[in-house]
Amino acid sequence: DNNIDKLTPRELQVIKLFCKGLSVSKISDELAVSFHTVDSHRKNIKQKLKAKNIADIVRIAMENGIC
Repeated sequence: DNNIDKLTPRELQVIKLFCKGLSVSKISDELAVSFHTVDSHRKNIKQKLKAKNIADIVRIAMENGIC
């Protein structure tokens, strides 16, 4: 019921980088996209997973075997 299956491949990639402890800024460098793009992904992920923050996203990801 946490909408993991609604995440796009790119959102899953962003989550895995959050799991490694990377910030939005570092992820934007890693994926060669703008800060705004990664921040949009973060917002979408938070909404889909009903997460409060990045720590919550990582917790949900760990509980579901994403990272």
